Order: sequence, then C-alpha cells, then structure tokens
Amino acid sequence: MFHTNEDRLVNQPLRSRESHAEDLQSVILSNNSSARGVKGDISLSATPYIDMVWSFSYDYLHGTLAGVDNQLYKQYTKAESKFKISSFDKNRIKQRIISIKPTHDIHRLPEFERSNWHAVDVKHWILCYALPCLSEILDEEALLHYSLLVNSLFTLLKTEITAEELSTCEHDLKKFVVLYEYYFHETSMTFNVHSVLHIVESVKKNGPLWANSTFPFENNIHQLRQLINGPNGMDKQMSRKHLERLHFKTGNVDYSTDKISNYCSNLFDNKRLSTFFTYGDQNAVVFVGKYYYKNINGTSARVYKKCIYKHKVFHSINYTRAQRTNDSTIKLSDSDFRQIISILCIDKKCYFQLSRIDVYDENPFYVNHIKKIRSENFEQYRIIPITDCKCKLNLLNVRNTRYLCELPNDFEIQ
Repeated sequence: MFHTNEDRLVNQPLRSRESHAEDLQSVILSNNSSARGVKGDISLSATPYIDMVWSFSYDYLHGTLAGVDNQLYKQYTKAESKFKISSFDKNRIKQRIISIKPTHDIHRLPEFERSNWHAVDVKHWILCYALPCLSEILDEEALLHYSLLVNSLFTLLKTEITAEELSTCEHDLKKFVVLYEYYFHETSMTFNVHSVLHIVESVKKNGPLWANSTFPFENNIHQLRQLINGPNGMDKQMSRKHLERLHFKTGNVDYSTDKISNYCSNLFDNKRLSTFFTYGDQNAVVFVGKYYYKNINGTSARVYKKCIYKHKVFHSINYTRAQRTNDSTIKLSDSDFRQIISILCIDKKCYFQLSRIDVYDENPFYVNHIKKIRSENFEQYRIIPITDCKCKLNLLNVRNTRYLCELPNDFEIQ
C-alpha cells in the first residue's frame, strides 16, 4: 500500500503558476470559498513577473518548526494514536532533555516544558535532541519516519548542498508526507504538511533555508517589543527608544565629561573578561583565566582551560565552571572527532591537546549528522593548531549512551 501511495504522489505535479491561475478562476466562477487551498485573488497577483507559487521562499520557522513538528507531537500524544506517548514517557523525555549540555553555539539551554519553547528550541530539538531523546520510547517505525524530516532539514540548512543531496531530500520528504497521511489519515494533511513537498524546489530557486530564514525578523520584533512600557502610542515608543539607543551606539553624542562618555559607550559593549591574554591581531586567540606551565614534548607551554577563537568559546575537559554547557568536543578538518584535554599556548600560538573519539560506522538514527560514540582514548592524544578545528560538536549523554551531533551552520540568527 505504501509504495502505491508513494508512486501516486511522486507522479502528481507540484502547484505551478498556471495551476494556481486555474484554481483562482475556479473560485471566481463557482463562488466557492476556496479551490485546492486558493481562497481568492489579491492585488499582488496582477504585478508583472510575480509568480504566486514560487516568488515566495519557504518559511521553515513557521512551516516546519511551528507547523509540522508541532502537529507531529500532537499526533504522538493523542489517545487514539498508533504511536501513543504516555504521560510516563513524556516525563522520561523531559529528564533526558534537561540532562543535555549543549555548546555555546546553541544560545538557549534545553527547556523541558514544551509550552515554554521558542522556535529556536524546536529547531534544536529537531536537529539535535529529538532522535536520541525519543529512542526506545517512540515506536521504531515512527522514529524512522521522523528521521526523514530531521535529515532533510539538516541538509537544507547547510552552507553547501550537492545536487545528489537535494535529490535525496526530495525523495525523503515525499516519503515523509506519504507516510504522514498513511499513519495519521487524510484529515491530518494540513497546508504545512503539504508545503513540505515544496521545500526542495524552493531551495533550488531561492537558496538554502538559512538564507530565507525569518528568525532575524522575529528577533527584531522581540527587541522592539522590549521597548514598550504601556498601551498608549506603542509605535511612537518603539521608534523613539530605538532611535535613542541607536544614537548612543553610534557615539554621535556630545558628553560633558569623559567619565560619562565611557559609561555610555560601555552600556552596549559585551561583558569584559577579568583575566585574559591575547597575542596578535583581532582574529587572534583570547586565552581566558589562569594558566600554569607544563612540559610538552620537551617544550614549555602555558596550559589554559578556556579560550575564545573567532568569537567561539572552547574549553577543556578540566574546566569546571561550565555546569550546563559543554564546549570541549570538536570536529577536525580531516573529519576526526576529538575532545579537548588541554589548551596550550606555545610561542604565542594556540594548540589543542586532544583525546580521540571513535564512533560506530553505522548511523544510529538514519541521519548523517548524529554519531554514536563507541569509545574514547585519552592515552593516544594528539596536538594540533587551533586552526585545524572545523567546528564544535554537541556531546549528548542520553541514558548512558553518548552521541555526537553536528549543527548545519553556526551563524544563523537564533
């Protein structure tokens, strides 16, 4: 049955400019409220060179994060669901979530109460936490179905996507939609679920999902809302306070004393470090905290527990101040997985002393960016320059099983 439905769906063409015009004409002539989701005409459709289907990039924040994933969770928690998650299971999932220590690349700590989640929490739930936390709780068939969405979303958020990867995503997302209807019936096939079929084509026409993300707009809306103190003249409050803040940030203000000038200029600066050492230009490594000397292969080295490189925080496994985060696990340029034992300063250059992390060859959840750790070797350490670090990894410890999870990018506004 599944293959029949999949073939039927694959052979159905996606909505096009012409089919949209036909649906619009059908609504006008029949006086119906809608036709295949088209509810009527708007003035924008008469604008030259505007395609009402493909001139608008896919919004994954509202379509996938707040849409499809939210619907899936509701389906899993329904009493009549084939993949029912009980209250006891939900508590087990919460315990697993709050035990996770993400890197600083994830700006919000895991929140166990789903009602308090923001869109960015859902994003990292899908990409990093969901599959390990749902393992052995959610039915294996449902977990495999969910992994189709997870793997595709990760791929389409990357900075480099091959034609082969796009083809794989297109197939996986079609399969996801087919199985969604099969598992949860036709009444659950909402606009958001249908829009999943358009994601790959939208990426081909408009670029990866991060390039058309609505996170920056939502972030700016949040910032403006913080400027409102009362119900009267809210627009004037936002514009006036925003301009005042901009006025101070640009420094285009005459101050009566240097003390006032320094105070105002520091209002919007980042919190200053109390103890740090830096060498070289603005892209140099900032070594944070106290250090001690150690002989490394006959060379005297300063040993630190924390450093900052290209605005990224790194710390060793000996750094104890971090209680809810972990920035000690990295992926190298040669794709090796390592953990930072020590941060070394030798001849004013930064090096990492690294342990080796071995992972299983097979992917535990049928996705490419989550690996299951097999063992870690601290004796056969390796020393490499910090420039050989490709990215940081999230080390997830879920139910005494450890996973490494990579993020698709580290620059998208959250």
